[in-house]
Amino acid sequence: MMRIKRKSHSNMHRYIVPALAIFLAFPAIMAVSGENAGTIKLKQGMLLRSWAEMNLPAGTSEVDGVERFISDNRALLGIRQNSDVILDADRIVATLVGRRYVFNQFAFGLPVFDAQLVMVINDGQIISLFNALSSTNFKQQSPFITRNKALQSALTFLEIDQYRKPPTVALGYNSTGVLVYRIRIPGKDPPADWELYVNSTNGTVISHRDRRLFIDGSGQVFDPDPKTATGDTTLTDQNDSNAAIPPEAYSIVALFDLDDPVEDLYYLDGPYVSTDFTENRVSSTTPEFIFLRENDAFEEVMVYYHIDRMQRYFQDDLQTFNANNRQQHCNVNGTPFDQSWYSFFDSSLTYGYGGVDDAEDADVILHEYGHAVQDNINPGWTGGNTDPMGEGFGDYLAGSYSLTIDSGFQPDWVFNWDGHNEFWPGRILNAPYHYPEDTTLSLYQAGELWSAGLIDVWWDIPDVIAWDRIVLQHHFLIGNGALMEDAAQAILVTELALYGGQYRSIIVDNFSERGFIDPSAYSPLIVHDPLGDTEDTLKTDFEIVTFITSSQPLDTTSLQLFWRTGEDPFTQELLWATGNPDEFGSIISGPFNGDTVSYYFTAADMVGMGTFLPAGAPTEVFVFYVGTDLVPPEITWVDSLGETVLRSASFEVSAAANDNIGVDYAELIWRVNSGYWFFELMAHVSADTFKGEFSYQNLSVGDAIEYFVRVTDSSSQSNTADSPVQGFSVEVSAELDDFEGPIGPWVFTGEWGITEEFSHSGSSSMEDSPWTQYAPSSDSWAQWGQTWNLSGFIQAHLTFWEKHLLAPNSDWGFLEISADGGPWESLFAITGTDPEWYMREISLNDYCGGVCSDLQFRFRLVTDSTGSSFGWYIDDLSIWVENVVPIEGDERSDQIPHKYALGPIFPNPFNPVVHIGFDLPEDAQVKLRIYNISGQLIENLAEDLFPAGSHQISFNGAYLPSGIYLCEFSAGSFTSYKKIILIK
Repeated sequence: MMRIKRKSHSNMHRYIVPALAIFLAFPAIMAVSGENAGTIKLKQGMLLRSWAEMNLPAGTSEVDGVERFISDNRALLGIRQNSDVILDADRIVATLVGRRYVFNQFAFGLPVFDAQLVMVINDGQIISLFNALSSTNFKQQSPFITRNKALQSALTFLEIDQYRKPPTVALGYNSTGVLVYRIRIPGKDPPADWELYVNSTNGTVISHRDRRLFIDGSGQVFDPDPKTATGDTTLTDQNDSNAAIPPEAYSIVALFDLDDPVEDLYYLDGPYVSTDFTENRVSSTTPEFIFLRENDAFEEVMVYYHIDRMQRYFQDDLQTFNANNRQQHCNVNGTPFDQSWYSFFDSSLTYGYGGVDDAEDADVILHEYGHAVQDNINPGWTGGNTDPMGEGFGDYLAGSYSLTIDSGFQPDWVFNWDGHNEFWPGRILNAPYHYPEDTTLSLYQAGELWSAGLIDVWWDIPDVIAWDRIVLQHHFLIGNGALMEDAAQAILVTELALYGGQYRSIIVDNFSERGFIDPSAYSPLIVHDPLGDTEDTLKTDFEIVTFITSSQPLDTTSLQLFWRTGEDPFTQELLWATGNPDEFGSIISGPFNGDTVSYYFTAADMVGMGTFLPAGAPTEVFVFYVGTDLVPPEITWVDSLGETVLRSASFEVSAAANDNIGVDYAELIWRVNSGYWFFELMAHVSADTFKGEFSYQNLSVGDAIEYFVRVTDSSSQSNTADSPVQGFSVEVSAELDDFEGPIGPWVFTGEWGITEEFSHSGSSSMEDSPWTQYAPSSDSWAQWGQTWNLSGFIQAHLTFWEKHLLAPNSDWGFLEISADGGPWESLFAITGTDPEWYMREISLNDYCGGVCSDLQFRFRLVTDSTGSSFGWYIDDLSIWVENVVPIEGDERSDQIPHKYALGPIFPNPFNPVVHIGFDLPEDAQVKLRIYNISGQLIENLAEDLFPAGSHQISFNGAYLPSGIYLCEFSAGSFTSYKKIILIK
């Protein structure tokens, strides 16, 4: 049982997870995953994101339910079984969509930096879960160097010795379990907010970054800037001159709730903003602050007014009372650089005066205030796309405000006054970027992607205040490591909670165009098995069955079937619930004869999100034909066997075929040297796949085998299709696979496959991990799917070309052999890196001359846990043999077969005599019988003890009518059937 350790303030709890916590992925999680898999994100069994509703476990309170959820699902959240790893409730706050719980991770009493769990609970359900915890197996460690030595290492690394405020040094773990010092240094010259992580063992700086959030330019006048206020695009800065700006650019505004005077002087201090970090800050004996732009006090007034106004907008219009609801400290004209920034360290804003004074442009003021808002909701927000989303939200906050003043003036620009001039190019709100590929651009370009997505919705939504409310509130549902796709999901969840899906379709349409979401995850899902062609011209009711699921309640009036024959207008039918879960049905009324029927479906939920099936309807539709079928089957592929050196062998052939009515049967047809064609009925092993086998014995070098597959459909016309004839000959050498055409009979495990990255000849080769690096701690192989009997040879050699890019002495490639089902033995091993191609010749002499009758080989890659590389490449595989062992006589029985087999059977079809062969690897009691297609026994050809060897029995069907018959062969526990066809 997990306990809560109470802190001094009532809304903070420390969750201590016990060492033997039980992982319970309780049914609520499984049900949601099945219903809307797109809203759950898992990685290596760890739940990272959930935007689907999950029930809290029962408890005496919501806090107890949260406690039980964490305890029961420790493994699902990625928390190792260690009682010294705890989650500390950093904050529990009420939001418009529910109560938000933020937990920080600690190990052995020290923080795990940036590791957190964020959950939002509403009415007993988890409506969002955001997991940025570390799954590392933490080990207790002690620092080797002191805090002062760590700080000195950081200062030496940065080459600075001055700072605005004293640095802070904290000891903790990083996400990989290394004990580090986190050092924060507010640099003075040049200004920066440095955050460094220093290894506590050797003082090495592991990482460092400037945590300020700023833009590359600044500028600000009244409401929102002089260009927008006047509509004059020709205005320029002219070195901060009053004369450069006409009087109509200024506005007289109310400065609300200024603090009482101190020693008879008023300052720009109020409940939501203070300019107290500003040197030589302005004061006045009256609460009136009227200045022109040449006076630095003018920028202080602008900062106070716009930040105060935005916070009041948050509270009065957006009904959000906990988004930076505090006094925001500002340093106006605090740097001579053309930069402004927000400091995570002291939560202050700094505005520069290089170029155009930054605080003359409301866009700059509000952009930086956006960073302050996000940091207040998610302190130290980091990882994932948080940096570009911070820039994008700031641009949106600034740009959308300017659009409310004048939506027609330079509507696609941000920083109209501070930027888009000789000082810097500013930014835009309509960048043509797309997620996720454009997140790899610069920070500010990726930020333009996020702001563009938000502004897209702003233009389309009928209530921009509702949209601003949704955008602001969604920050409470995400945490560290958030991606833009996570934020998009959070926005949709927020809209549903606040507005019940009223604006859902607008958001989905715009976000899907930007790539933030997959629109199919937010519309009803229709699943249907299309009707196939039929020859049933008497059928009057064609039943339609479909399954429709939705994350929101369905609008049953929108569940429709549309159908027609030929080019007639579509008929509309309402789908009705069948009574089975999510199943709906309807009827297409017949009968039809020689007609093509087309149809499609529509569905929508109660918030208006609709979908078609097929997706391209009504242009794209389902089609079936009713009438006499004249369409032959389609054979999509047949195994290519390639060359061989084997004089006696059995080969398996697989084929794939389909038909609009259905496939009745498939046959493997083969012959030797233009002789009789043999017919073998193929087994139907899966929906479209058939498998057959043919055998031959005692062929000579130069003898040729030809084969093809014939497929017959189930129609009244018995339409047939033949595959192209393929063939091979028996030679003293054979090219097994050059990996250029149809791939040979390989059996792959792991990631083995064909690649065009490297090749010895042609354009392709075989490799263990095409187009990527192989995984550590892996064991995979490519096995040749045929077995070889080398008894007829005294020498055999396998040759292939290879190049290897492997970690030396850590990762190995092997060529392995298995004889007669025995263990795999290595005949060749390789490691290290060599970019050149080498021919390898492997002797198989030890398996010739009767030593082995069942030989298999494979290429195998084994890697350790230390890393990965590019892999092992194989090309141009062949075999050659010498000194064929002479065979006495010409009887098949001179050699003992290595397995039971029925065949060959020839000729087939026959009239009236057919010869039936069979193989026995040992003495056996044999039964050989002929049945008609109804299963009646026609002839008992043999029922006796036969010696080991190959045998043949003839059957004369002169007294039988034409038709299909079955031959049954049984010996011991082995039974096999083959079809024979009598044609007169």
